Amino acid sequence: MKHRDLAKGITQTNQQKNNQSPKKNFNVWLAITIVLVVIVLLGNELFKKGTFKSEDKKETKAEVDTSTQKLEQLDTSFKEKQLKYIRVREAFRAKRDTLKTLLKSKGINSFSIDIYLRVFKQEQELELWVKARESQQYILLKTYKICKLSGKIGPKRKDGDGQIPEGFYHIDRYNASSKYHLSLGLNYPNRADRIRSDSLKTGSDIYIHGDCISVSSIAITDDFIKEVYLLAIEAKSDGQERVPVSIFPTRLTNNNLKRLEEETNETSLKKFWGQLKKGYDYFEKCKQLPNVTINSKGEYLITSECQ
Repeated sequence: MKHRDLAKGITQTNQQKNNQSPKKNFNVWLAITIVLVVIVLLGNELFKKGTFKSEDKKETKAEVDTSTQKLEQLDTSFKEKQLKYIRVREAFRAKRDTLKTLLKSKGINSFSIDIYLRVFKQEQELELWVKARESQQYILLKTYKICKLSGKIGPKRKDGDGQIPEGFYHIDRYNASSKYHLSLGLNYPNRADRIRSDSLKTGSDIYIHGDCISVSSIAITDDFIKEVYLLAIEAKSDGQERVPVSIFPTRLTNNNLKRLEEETNETSLKKFWGQLKKGYDYFEKCKQLPNVTINSKGEYLITSECQ
């Protein structure tokens, strides 16, 4: 009898344990789930605050650092940027020593220079003048024969007239990937051109370039443009903000101007050439750049005196 009661008690105890097991298991899993949720939420907050840093975050920072270094490397000098182009590198290899020797023959021992270009349309010549940075006067370094010019004597006044401008300009573009090998762009139209020309159709894109083709541009062959382009780079990279370019119908001596005036009936053209002559005469006398301003009528005014 006692054995039966004992067995019965054991059986009832086991049944009670089995009845309590699902509830206990549920409570355990609930507690584990709550703990995991708390850990995840806490981890997110700590990650946002920077307490934890994932490997992905480190890689992203490394990528940012690399991009910054590349941008810093691109922030190089004008000359270094130009030398990224193969045609410029070829020009330096082919012409730098020749030009260095030529400069030395004029008493200039470095590329710390200013340059000035003069173009004479009728003679089809481009003069390259140079001076050491500390000097006052320019020296004629070399005269280049212009291979091709379009148009006729007289200024450019509208788009499509095929004319090459006449007046006082400067280089404002350096194209190392030009269709014509290398090219130097002029700031045409300047203020005088905009006032005196068709204001809506003045034209643009006037260059000194290589090859021997001209459409309102000055072509001096690939070989010659290498030298002019190289020296323009050297001058600009060493601090010459603007390389001036003067374009004249001819060498404006008294006799040549008189001949031009006899060949035209346009009073305005005669007056215009008279303005250019003042700038021409000043440089011939002083070998210094004239101070050129432009009034409200688009007229050139020369106000310099030799120093």
